[in-house]
Amino acid sequence: MAQAAVRDGDPAIDVLVMVRHKDGSIRFLPWQEEGKVVDAGAVPSQEESQQIARQRLRLPGYFSRKWEIHKVISDLEEQNRRFVGEWQKAPILKGELILLLDSDGNAHIAGAAVHYDREKGLTYRKEDIDEGDRV
Repeated sequence: MAQAAVRDGDPAIDVLVMVRHKDGSIRFLPWQEEGKVVDAGAVPSQEESQQIARQRLRLPGYFSRKWEIHKVISDLEEQNRRFVGEWQKAPILKGELILLLDSDGNAHIAGAAVHYDREKGLTYRKEDIDEGDRV
């Protein structure tokens, strides 16, 4: 189970950022490791694990607030089990949370839309739920 890191009393959530394309392939960001594919259904090699581990990013403080942190971790763990579960068997990646962006750099975490690009880094906005749109 993943845990939030605590430094100076403030919790924080670190993730490893990768891209999940529509065809299901998992890749590095286009400007990292030449955007190469990593097999999502296999335990990454030592070299691949080290490359993935270097994709570390700290989520903004909004995601580690006490009313959000457990939902954020739960959402990421579920996504990781679904798409990259074998990666937890790699010693370097065990317990790490992988943030899987789509090919446009977008993802949804605990009711927030996130976007990552090379110039601006990670940005987010709280998603509004229209009560009339609930099913």
